[in-house]
Amino acid sequence: MVLTLMHNLTFGTLYSGSSGNCVYIHYNNTRILIDVGKGPRVMARALGELDCTPADIDAIFVTHEHGDHIGGVLQLADKPQIPVHLPEKCAHRLECVPSYATLHSPHYEVEVGTDGVRVSSFCTPHDSNMSVGYIIETPTVRLGVATDFGHITREVVTALAGCDSVIIESNYDPHMLETGRYPVFLKRRIAADTGHLSNEMGALLATVLVNSGTQNVMLAHLSQDNNTPTRALECTLEELAKRNLRANVKVAARHTPTLFGWEA
Repeated sequence: MVLTLMHNLTFGTLYSGSSGNCVYIHYNNTRILIDVGKGPRVMARALGELDCTPADIDAIFVTHEHGDHIGGVLQLADKPQIPVHLPEKCAHRLECVPSYATLHSPHYEVEVGTDGVRVSSFCTPHDSNMSVGYIIETPTVRLGVATDFGHITREVVTALAGCDSVIIESNYDPHMLETGRYPVFLKRRIAADTGHLSNEMGALLATVLVNSGTQNVMLAHLSQDNNTPTRALECTLEELAKRNLRANVKVAARHTPTLFGWEA
């Protein structure tokens, strides 16, 4: 779906899920990645579908240190030396901290590129040394990214409220998780307050944000074993319908780009 507004913007995922995550933002001449959880060949192929190369990326931001988010960062960033921004407590997962990396506090803000794009971070409750979401603000639009957190906090809602478009988590269907093949300890980890959001909780967050003005919602980081795109989508649409709310809702594909696009 392409919406016509007064700016040029592409926003979405290159891939999504426990096998690897990456968010792509392209505003005018500025290109940003949030997380790189796959290797350089996969990244080059995904970026190539968007007529982009690693050398075109202005900055990479990391949400937390789990491998499906940080695993491919240094491989992608090294040769063109793309500036990398990540929470300081997550740096131990890097083999070394390169000179082009910036280690930041949980609450951080920086300008990227030459188009007036600002990126800021906020805390998300996840079982990692530090986990953050990011807000991307351009002169004309506000975007939010928050996956990998176990419950909805006031800080998450405050940060995301008023965003035009968001990528949020809808990780698991509770019944599928409860009756699935995962060992008990892993089921408990996923469902914990520092684990992941269920479809119901993702749907609730979506309704809160749509009520605050969000027009586009992408449901991301779906479990391959404990969820389906249909279940996640239906859960969110049903919750919106109960409140007479409407939004453009998509589910992020696991291995291929899923994007919202706007053209001036």
